[in-house]
Amino acid sequence: MTSKENLIWLAGLIDGEGCIHSHMTGKNNPSIQVQVHCASKIMVDSIEEIYLKEGIEYFRDLPFRQPKSTKDTHRITVRKKASIIKILRLIVIFMKVKSQEADLAIDYINKYPNRSITATLEEKESFVSKLRQLKRI
Repeated sequence: MTSKENLIWLAGLIDGEGCIHSHMTGKNNPSIQVQVHCASKIMVDSIEEIYLKEGIEYFRDLPFRQPKSTKDTHRITVRKKASIIKILRLIVIFMKVKSQEADLAIDYINKYPNRSITATLEEKESFVSKLRQLKRI
């Protein structure tokens, strides 16, 4: 089990350096992700440790260089709905900036947890639109 201090740290990191985002795929389904990318390998290593302890499935990109950057970028992404729910539930109470985005993602995934329970195209587009609007606040 991850310590409360590490969950608070992760919440702050996702609030500041991370993102909760979604876009419509070619199959008209929202792709939801929780992602952090930064120049600190140590920071992403620490996130990875928390994810491993909590059983979060994630994808970690190889370091890459952004245009005009002098440092490598490290990125770690959670894509699976069960893992998104798990990590957001652990940290949402500590989030300040993106708590509404986290709550919206949790609610949507809870309502439509798998392909056998599907949202209408209007509901899917509404979710993506609401998430984008929250990013402007």
